[in-house]
Amino acid sequence: MRRLVAVCLAMALASCGWTSGTRLIPISERVTPDLPPELVFEAYTITPGRRLADNMVELVLHMTDGETTREQVAFDHLRRVRTDYELRDYYLTETDIGTPGEEPNFRYDLVEVTQGIDSDGSLIPGLYMQKYDLRCSDTSDRFDNNPDQQCRFSRYSDLMAAVQDVLVWMEDPRINLQSEGGGEPVEE
Repeated sequence: MRRLVAVCLAMALASCGWTSGTRLIPISERVTPDLPPELVFEAYTITPGRRLADNMVELVLHMTDGETTREQVAFDHLRRVRTDYELRDYYLTETDIGTPGEEPNFRYDLVEVTQGIDSDGSLIPGLYMQKYDLRCSDTSDRFDNNPDQQCRFSRYSDLMAAVQDVLVWMEDPRINLQSEGGGEPVEE
């Protein structure tokens, strides 16, 4: 009975965001961004692990309660925005959230990596990462071709159309997207 409740809860949580039953980001679109040795968020710290085959990255999450998990993540570089004072790179991430022995399951998130630019145009040390929740909505659901499950994508082109729509919405300051941010630790 506990296992059934756990499976139902996992399915409910997975259905809150954008998912897929297979890896959709093609190997040719995957990049391995240069991440600092540590990114500190409120509830966890991320340390990049090994670079894996097929342009995958292992991220190690150290939770504040002492638990450690490893995630295999694919990054798809979406765009770069450079202003006089900062450089922002946007990535779609694809994380394996499946349980061994069960059907494959992948979650998608939008990540913005920001680095400051000095007055002479050089990059300032210290990255900041903002992770945006790609919650399912009627708008994002209209891009997937799966009428049986909301925001369960099966084609890369549909996924990219949905994420491009989110990027357009992000430019509207009236839209508040849920996110969490973290950066390199500051030495005092």
